[in-house]
Amino acid sequence: MGPDDLELLREATDRDLGRLAWPEDEPVHPLDTYQALLEKHGIPRGEVGTHPPSLILFTSRRVLEEVGGFPLIGPSKREAIACEIGISRLIESRGYRVSKLKDRSFELIGHREWTRSHRLKARLVGGAKAFVKRVVLGKERSG
Repeated sequence: MGPDDLELLREATDRDLGRLAWPEDEPVHPLDTYQALLEKHGIPRGEVGTHPPSLILFTSRRVLEEVGGFPLIGPSKREAIACEIGISRLIESRGYRVSKLKDRSFELIGHREWTRSHRLKARLVGGAKAFVKRVVLGKERSG
């Protein structure tokens, strides 16, 4: 990726996120910050910085061991985003696919073992517990 490509990526980011996505007084463009943090931690940059914004990531122990664990880069927002980009790049650099569960960020947390029947069972058990609780509380109040 050459300097012209980086400038196109910067322009596309500014267009997609809007220049207001970071403060005017921030001395360095966020893309430069992410690039420097990834390089500092030996993480391959890749062609683009796409990554799933995440609160929770799902992967196997084997994959985490293969990529050397989750890259803890630092506590700031920029460093947290660099971590998201970093783990995505590390996993993809080993030939694995990174994907979101849904297009809308933070909408759903899931696991391949949580099937429709599992959700139905959990809903029925939860409903039964709530019913028993209402009946018990109702008897205590009237008794």
